[in-house]
Amino acid sequence: MNLRFRTALVLSFLSLCCFASAQEHKLRTGLLSSLKGAGISLQIDSPSGSEVDVINLYADIYGLPTGRTSDLGVVLSYSHNYVLKTFGNSDVSAALYSGVGVSLGYVHDYEKGVFSKTHERLLEKRMGGILCLCINGGLAVDFERNLTIDLSFSFNPGLHIRTESRNNSLKVSPYKLGVYQLIIPQLSLLYRF
Repeated sequence: MNLRFRTALVLSFLSLCCFASAQEHKLRTGLLSSLKGAGISLQIDSPSGSEVDVINLYADIYGLPTGRTSDLGVVLSYSHNYVLKTFGNSDVSAALYSGVGVSLGYVHDYEKGVFSKTHERLLEKRMGGILCLCINGGLAVDFERNLTIDLSFSFNPGLHIRTESRNNSLKVSPYKLGVYQLIIPQLSLLYRF
């Protein structure tokens, strides 16, 4: 992925942060960590607190820890979520939320095998773009000292678009990894403004 594309993604994320902070919304921003990858997260509450927009930008590490590739992907996801239930006391409050949005990125897709012992286990498919529906759900716990811990899961059915390595033809296939990674949680540590 070229430097211009990465720079555009980061600038887009930062402009969203500036826009959100200028509005009358509760804003949370911080780090996202998962077995999928690591990155930054932004959450913007509606003035009433009944809705929350979640924007994540993270490095996708599929195949990297197991030695199957040296490529690092990038994913930008947005979801508009509705708060389903809130509970807590004066020190700690929690909100259960769920919603839908979109995910875009440049990543590898799932391939059989786990570890790379020989060159036979390296990922054969090239990296490609993804266009996915992002179905998100989670639990956000707000602590008294402006700290929020968010545990969420995302389901990303969609398309993986890449060129074949043999003949450079365009290949469009279902994005399998977006479905398989449903069981992998995402943990975000956020600061509340």
